[in-house]
Amino acid sequence: MNHISDRHRLISLRLGEEDALTDPEKYFGPNYKTLLNFWIYQENLSRSQKSICVGRENYIAYANWRSAKNSAEDLSVVVVGEKTRNCLSHYENEIIAAHLLIESDKPLTFIPLFENL
Repeated sequence: MNHISDRHRLISLRLGEEDALTDPEKYFGPNYKTLLNFWIYQENLSRSQKSICVGRENYIAYANWRSAKNSAEDLSVVVVGEKTRNCLSHYENEIIAAHLLIESDKPLTFIPLFENL
């Protein structure tokens, strides 16, 4: 399998694991298809759309931002391990841990910022 996106290729290189390209579920957990689709979506956003998302993120209260980031990281490490988690952004960790966040009645914070761009 070739890389599905530039981000997918970059993460594979950071992990030093070429099979992250051929067996993404092993490295990104059960939500890997959503993550791969997110990377495609994100890479196709215009510069203007990306700046809108950053602007929305800036409106999240710092305490809420930090709490959401920590929750996503804490739960994603359970799914994919620390090595993979450390290669990912808070957006990506939230996707990986989305099912656990939802089961824990914790809201998705970062992914909704991409809605209606």
